[in-house]
Amino acid sequence: MLAIPEPSELLRDLKTRLSAGAVALVSRDGEVVQGELPREAFAETFAIMCATVFAAAGAAHLELGRAAPVRVVVGARDATTVIVPTGPARLLVVVAGPAADPARLVGDVERAADRLRAR
Repeated sequence: MLAIPEPSELLRDLKTRLSAGAVALVSRDGEVVQGELPREAFAETFAIMCATVFAAAGAAHLELGRAAPVRVVVGARDATTVIVPTGPARLLVVVAGPAADPARLVGDVERAADRLRAR
């Protein structure tokens, strides 16, 4: 059986491997559980907004009678943000720069979320 690293180790590895500007495990009610964020970032605001974006996507799907989202991807000219649940109470958030391939990024983040779920 493959050993599953501690969440902090997994987040550091993900940040390095993806050259991400921010990687965090946040609660669905908007608190940073663990993270590797830029110093100038307000961690609380970041976590609250990520949780809100995911919850809003869920509400929109519910309104249309659709299943709950399994990920939210936000694209910008200078970054791609991927938010994936790691269980009923937490979300994995990765913000990568413009060089990141969005499809590969989503796959990498989902695999990391699977590893966190298995803990």
